[in-house]
Amino acid sequence: MITWSKTYWFKTWIDEPLETNNAKNCLEMMKKVEMKNNFGLIDTLEVRSFVSFAQLDFECLESENHYIDEIYMLPDQLLILNKSFRISLMYKSKLNISIYIRFMNIKGFDVQSTIFKDFLAKNNLKFYHSELASYQNGTKITNCTAQTNSSIFLNSNFIIFSNTVKYNKDICPLIFNHLDLKRLEFNGITHTFYKNNQLGFVDHNIGLNLKLKKLSLIAWRY
Repeated sequence: MITWSKTYWFKTWIDEPLETNNAKNCLEMMKKVEMKNNFGLIDTLEVRSFVSFAQLDFECLESENHYIDEIYMLPDQLLILNKSFRISLMYKSKLNISIYIRFMNIKGFDVQSTIFKDFLAKNNLKFYHSELASYQNGTKITNCTAQTNSSIFLNSNFIIFSNTVKYNKDICPLIFNHLDLKRLEFNGITHTFYKNNQLGFVDHNIGLNLKLKKLSLIAWRY
């Protein structure tokens, strides 16, 4: 059983021998997480020092009695965001809440993953130092076909790509298919001598089912 430490908001292992697999997994998970409180207003969970989402056991972080405002995912290397990111295990009893997740070092998105499908509320996502690219079974997709239909962003409210995200001119728009978003934002678009980061979408013959209240395209001259 895992419970929050009253003083430090970390997890404390009780009532189970440390030699069990669950205990070992959770002890390793504890080394990767840190809880921070910003001026008594925002509770942030930082997850770092991992090289695969499969290393993370979110079931060890049962949030029954505490609400986390933000989650920062800070892997040590570029990773594909895929179904091994099992964040819903942390919210088994509270899947009706909306969470804000900030990702760093994402090299692409697996089109067959449905990370947030178990949530009843919509989530807010922001990406830094990442690349907007589609992957399937670990391989980067270069053609925009019906197989590129993605569900990885289902149950999202806001999706924001920061000015440190890398784009290209042949992104398949189907990565945003079947979404109902309040906001989709692309930052850091530029085409100068110093830096080239152009955003473009390929033409395709497949209908795009996307509901969007606000689209922001923020270009820079630097």
